[in-house]
Amino acid sequence: MVFKPLGASLYDVIKKNNYRGFPIKMVQSFARQLLKSMAFLHRIGYTHTDLKPENILLEKEDLILDNSQGYDYWLPRSTKIKVIDFGGATLFNEPHSTVICTRQYRPPEVILECCEWNEIADVWSIGCIIVELLSGDLLFATHSDCEHLVMMEKNSGRFPQWMINKTTSSGLRKLFRDGFIC
Repeated sequence: MVFKPLGASLYDVIKKNNYRGFPIKMVQSFARQLLKSMAFLHRIGYTHTDLKPENILLEKEDLILDNSQGYDYWLPRSTKIKVIDFGGATLFNEPHSTVICTRQYRPPEVILECCEWNEIADVWSIGCIIVELLSGDLLFATHSDCEHLVMMEKNSGRFPQWMINKTTSSGLRKLFRDGFIC
């Protein structure tokens, strides 16, 4: 396969800007395109399974320097993006891996193993990405399941009881029963 050269990833631009988020109008444009591309992918029967800012590239390597805020801030001249890395994309009717998505963008049903995940996993990842694009920070900056679940509950409220009841992990059921002590 041959692809045309693309620009920096959205993560690379955030990093170049010392982890400052993008202006809201840019985030709205990125989100609209990301949702449209995932709607197409889902319509043809695939789940991406690894959405993250590193896998969203600017269409062109064309950044402009803005220092109107008193510091250097790099902005893309165009907000056109392309989603990449379809190596883990899964057809709806194919066997599903038990672990998908980079941890910080992984949905609760995957961590809890309480049900078979589907294309909604991509939607969860998109929500995490939008927060990161606005703030410059990861919504769930964690490296363990327990800490991740605690952060999810803090940000999104209690998990539905059916999810807790259906988790296949006895260790995670114990965490919910005894309270989160990570």
